[in-house]
Amino acid sequence: MLSKTFKTGSLEMPILGIGTYQLRGSACYQSLNFALSLGYKHIDCSPSYLNEHMVSISLSRVPRSSVFLTSKLSYGFYDPASALTSLNKSLGLLKTDYLDMFMLEWPNPKQSAFDPSDASSKRTEIWNTLLSFKKSGIVKHVGVCNFTIEQLLSMYKSTQVWPELLSIELHPLNYNEKIIEFCKERDIQVVAHTPLCRGNRVLLDNLDLVTVAKRNGVSCSQVALRWLITKGVGVVVRSSNYEHIRNNTMLDFELSPEDIEVIDRMNKNMEANQQAESLRY
Repeated sequence: MLSKTFKTGSLEMPILGIGTYQLRGSACYQSLNFALSLGYKHIDCSPSYLNEHMVSISLSRVPRSSVFLTSKLSYGFYDPASALTSLNKSLGLLKTDYLDMFMLEWPNPKQSAFDPSDASSKRTEIWNTLLSFKKSGIVKHVGVCNFTIEQLLSMYKSTQVWPELLSIELHPLNYNEKIIEFCKERDIQVVAHTPLCRGNRVLLDNLDLVTVAKRNGVSCSQVALRWLITKGVGVVVRSSNYEHIRNNTMLDFELSPEDIEVIDRMNKNMEANQQAESLRY
């Protein structure tokens, strides 16, 4: 699975990525070192995770061209000058001269800093800024995180450019088929962050998921990840547990149509990521 990629429009990237959210200190680069040794080729970062300097330690161990590197623009920097400052800081901390993917981390620029009714125009302004970064070559591709269909439509109406990637929370308990179909029709690749609901036992101990896992001789986590990939969704997993990092790569099995139907019925629109609602709109 680690050698497989998806291709949407001009974007080609690994199906499976390793995330760095909440990885601190030596646990960050040790986990990434292990992941890279297994063959992970996509690392997902953000300056808001406060560990890009640690990520650079792992990046230095492999050829830069062998890793698809993603970082993000955090919501406090949604103006052109601040965006460039933030991007350059990330490049410096990561010790690289380009990013493979650069994304808006949240739809809302920062509620306390502007009139909430102006959110749409701010998104358009900062999206045009990201497009200028892509044109200059400092980033290869651009995308967004946690956007709704309405926000995507509004931004496209103003710029006539769709993002190349949408990263949203997706797992069997929170599956938004409508937005996935919307993105497929517009060549926007969907990637799931939080694909295991942050290890929530409500997901991993779900009787239906357990039954499918036993039937296939794999773990519940592996079933959840394989199900997303079967739907054409990329996944970014995050762990400091070596066994989990390894097991998350063992996805070369097929779910039957019956298995997929069982998992499809699990959706409860349950989000693990309850981060500031003010950042969503």
